[in-house]
Formats: sequence, C-alpha cells, structure tokens
Amino acid sequence: MSAQRNKTDAADALGIAHLMRTGWFRQVYIKTEASYRIRLLLTQRHNLKRKVLDVENTIRHSLKAFGARSTRRRRRC
Repeated sequence: MSAQRNKTDAADALGIAHLMRTGWFRQVYIKTEASYRIRLLLTQRHNLKRKVLDVENTIRHSLKAFGARSTRRRRRC
C-alpha cells in the first residue's frame, strides 16, 4: 500500500478492503489494559531496585576509598 500513487484515505480504505478479501492479514491478540499496567509496575520496580543498588555500591565504594568498611545487609524484596 505504501507504493500507491494516490495516498488518500479512500485509497487506503480500498487497499485494506482488498487485503481483507484476499486473506493477506493475520489476527493478533491484543493484551488487556490490566496486563499493560502490571507490566509497567514490574518494570518500574525493577528499575527502582537497580537504582537503589547502584547508590548503595557508590556509597560503599566512597567509604572504602577512605578506609572505612561497611557491612552489606541482605534485603528481601
């Protein structure tokens, strides 16, 4: 359809109708909005945990440079 000379809505509608008639399409599954929200929350949680770990490592490195040692506490998340 991108090779059409006349790129209009009517021409696009005719092209889509032709594709539907000939069977050159495939049905797709669309995820629910709830699944998108859950995925977003999981991604943000992962990013937040990674940033917290980066800050902890930066502080630990700074303390080590001055000879102080910090103990690492294990966190459960």
